[in-house]
Amino acid sequence: LRPHGKLPDSHKLRTCGSHPQVVKDEGTRLRLLQELDEELEPSGSGSAGDGEVFAGYWQNYFSVGMDAEVAKHVDTSRGQPLGRRCFRWGCGKVCYGWKALKHAMWSRIITWSISK
Repeated sequence: LRPHGKLPDSHKLRTCGSHPQVVKDEGTRLRLLQELDEELEPSGSGSAGDGEVFAGYWQNYFSVGMDAEVAKHVDTSRGQPLGRRCFRWGCGKVCYGWKALKHAMWSRIITWSISK
């Protein structure tokens, strides 16, 4: 990830969490910026070594089971004040864990007709 300009110190990418993190190793940073400039339009910020670059892992999967239900509840909680704070502080996995535990403990995972 290469921002178009310098990010403020309070930007989310400068905090701990599962989102991309700033690349601190100078050699790796320069190599990534060069590769980005080769594949994309140049950033306009001068040479490849002038900007910051953030690296992270993109995860995607498809599910219709319990994890899909938990993800739906987590997405809903992101719209609420406590959920937003949890993710801003880099504790998103705690939110997933809590919602999974809550779903597993207080809902019917297996209906009576299947369990008999």
